[in-house]
Amino acid sequence: TSPASFLHVFKYWGTIGTPMVHFEGDHDGDMVKISTDAARADMKMLELETSAGTALMVKGDGKVGIGTTTPNHLLDVEKSGASMRLYNTSTNASQSTHLFLKGGSTTALNVINFGDSADDDAGRIVYRHNGDSLAFEVGTSEAVRIMSDGNVGIGTTDPGSHKLYVNGTTLLKNAVECDDTLDVGNNVTIDGIVGMGGSPISG
Repeated sequence: TSPASFLHVFKYWGTIGTPMVHFEGDHDGDMVKISTDAARADMKMLELETSAGTALMVKGDGKVGIGTTTPNHLLDVEKSGASMRLYNTSTNASQSTHLFLKGGSTTALNVINFGDSADDDAGRIVYRHNGDSLAFEVGTSEAVRIMSDGNVGIGTTDPGSHKLYVNGTTLLKNAVECDDTLDVGNNVTIDGIVGMGGSPISG
């Protein structure tokens, strides 16, 4: 009734649900199963501890914490000096290493956030499936966007038909080659040689 160590099984038929530990040896059955019919998000479904404290926590709402007992995401990893590695040990050139971010909608976003203690998303990499564009955000503002046709906008979210559209004062240093139309709508400082139509111009 009060071991609390080595093996401690406790069953409570109250209102919070029915706990169950299930081992089954049938080929098509469950090999290891720990479950409850409770719907409480704060319930500890599974907790693994080491001498340093809780190493892994699975909560009643399905959230998993590594290094934390209060996961706020489907998978929440916390540790001082935290790092993760995905290592493909194959030396076969056809065995590439992949990291997938996949949504269930053709118009949703895939986002990688870079945060700190003051801001969860101070920097972001955003892929917009609606139109298929990739954007880089710095300090909560978009800096660069790459469109589906390969056109790039810096300081603008719509480079239009331009292969490179820069909105703002621009410095071009060293050799610059222009083999097509060059539209200038603002100040451009040239420090070097510019070739236009085969005739170099010194800046």
